[in-house]
Amino acid sequence: MSREPEKRRSLEQQLGKHKLVPGKSTRVSTTLSRITEGDASALLDDIGMLASKYIKVEEVAKKVVPKGAPTAQHIANVMETSDHLNKIRATLLNQECIGQFDLATHGMGSGVISIVFELIGDILNQEKQIISKA
Repeated sequence: MSREPEKRRSLEQQLGKHKLVPGKSTRVSTTLSRITEGDASALLDDIGMLASKYIKVEEVAKKVVPKGAPTAQHIANVMETSDHLNKIRATLLNQECIGQFDLATHGMGSGVISIVFELIGDILNQEKQIISKA
């Protein structure tokens, strides 16, 4: 009995963690075409782990908060930026917008973009916490 359907389901689950959908068929068209979706998923896991381990979100957030008590304008800017970022992320990562890029990079492109958006969102959330304590 073939293990191919089992491998495909496993791959789809791995890619699903990154909100990626594997292509129905692939062909070599770029250097990234040599990376399988499974390789891409594993690499994205590593990139996300390294980013969360080595990028000091709390320190970045502290550096962008103005000295002294935050102004109402700064608080409004942080909230607006966070909302806008979430809208951009949802729109950009929609398969209608990123589908071809996603297929060409075997999920690497949209996966990296997703990690960056998550990182920026974490910084904004940390900034909100700092502001709320001030």
